[in-house]
Amino acid sequence: MKALLDAVTQDIVRDLLDEDGRPLGEKASAKYPTDATRVVTCPYADARRGGVMNVSALAQITEHWPDVLDALGSEGTVVSAWRATVAGLIAPVRFALDHPNEPVPTLLSAVYKTCLGFNQVLLHVLLSGDVASRPLSDLGDSDSFLSLLDAGRFLVGREQVCAGPPQMIRAAFDALQAEGEPVPDQALDAACRHMLVLVKQAIISPPMSGTAWIRAAILVPRQPSDVDRIEAVLP
Repeated sequence: MKALLDAVTQDIVRDLLDEDGRPLGEKASAKYPTDATRVVTCPYADARRGGVMNVSALAQITEHWPDVLDALGSEGTVVSAWRATVAGLIAPVRFALDHPNEPVPTLLSAVYKTCLGFNQVLLHVLLSGDVASRPLSDLGDSDSFLSLLDAGRFLVGREQVCAGPPQMIRAAFDALQAEGEPVPDQALDAACRHMLVLVKQAIISPPMSGTAWIRAAILVPRQPSDVDRIEAVLP
């Protein structure tokens, strides 16, 4: 399932170009604009220190930062936070399906790049134990979460390191901790499956605009009976 999830949320999206002419996948894309990208040596006092950092991508995210945080609202559980990041990852795909000849809005690009790292670490947490319905705050506060990322080297890539400064990472984690109803554990696998259905069969919502579109959550089933409904439409 994780391999399929990675294939859909990364391989399809990484070469899409946004309004700034930047590929959503940045360094992972064959369209990475080396000459138009400013990189610096990472100054942060963690595992990233001394690595190559893409400040051009960071500048784009910073420009839209208040709206990015607004797009991260969830129900406060581990699985709902993960689902919020999935919505951010799939948003450029949904836009591209509706507008095949248009560049992806930079706001969607910024949300995608922010959600990618959080999605990977939250999926790791979900797969590590029975934590789906637990409050995200059980992982600790934003400082503890940052320490988890650092210890697991989630912020260090093969060629570049995450450019997000510690205060932005903390703010994003806090934004994912909105209060709400827990999601049953049974929803986790069905959530992955439904996301794949939405992409592969282009089952998409009517076009919307702005952050309201970004926050249009994937329809994760909340009851065991809903799983059968999702299974019925799988290819």
